[in-house]
Amino acid sequence: MGHLLVLPVILLSHYPYPHNSMVFLVYSSYEVFETLFIDKYMIRLFYNKLQRINKGKIMRELIKKDQIVTIIPHDFKDTNKGKVTDVSLEGFSMQLKYVPRGMLKQNVCDFYSLTDNGYLYFESYIKDVKGNVVSIANPKKHRFLQRRKFTRIDFLENLELTYNDIVHHVQALDLSAGGMKLKTTENINMEYAYRVCIKLNDEIEINCKYQLIRMEKNNAGEYIISGQFTNLSNVDKMSLVHFCMKKSMETSNK
Repeated sequence: MGHLLVLPVILLSHYPYPHNSMVFLVYSSYEVFETLFIDKYMIRLFYNKLQRINKGKIMRELIKKDQIVTIIPHDFKDTNKGKVTDVSLEGFSMQLKYVPRGMLKQNVCDFYSLTDNGYLYFESYIKDVKGNVVSIANPKKHRFLQRRKFTRIDFLENLELTYNDIVHHVQALDLSAGGMKLKTTENINMEYAYRVCIKLNDEIEINCKYQLIRMEKNNAGEYIISGQFTNLSNVDKMSLVHFCMKKSMETSNK
């Protein structure tokens, strides 16, 4: 059988061909011409299928069985994490560590996972929930965040450090999931572990202890303090990680 040469033909309005079709002239070495009509809708379905397969192959290289993934809803509530149990071309499944309260089908969430290339981040939706097992659709896109353990962001807020009856008024300068930098005119005792309440939005507050690590006095007579959070719950830590990463991405996209 001879080789085939396929030549696309542009449809003109006066041609008696269906407007929702593409016309190809097929030429063989036997000089036999045929006209093929291919429905554009079928071509689009075929193209979308190829796109899903390519995305599935990429995610199978990034998400692997037994990998730990953190799930954070957009409202920061009911943050969860779990281990990947299955990966396919259409998505992946996870066995969650905590009961998935508030997680429903079609809910859109943010996903994070530490890989050899850094923090993998993507947004996707939940396809199914059965007990502690959730099925996640492959995302449209993904990105890798900086490799440092915790993302640090500018965070200018007035806060209070309290220890028993002692209250110190401070201003936050930056924030991460591990700690924060403060500024104050008050000389603070570094031996105490202070209580602090950090308001991330109208619904989410982080209540934890803050341990001073370093304190320096600048030329303006202000004390610049670096410290770390202690006794953070897993949910609060994941909320801080998510909050800082989202703010960092918003800043980089401006």
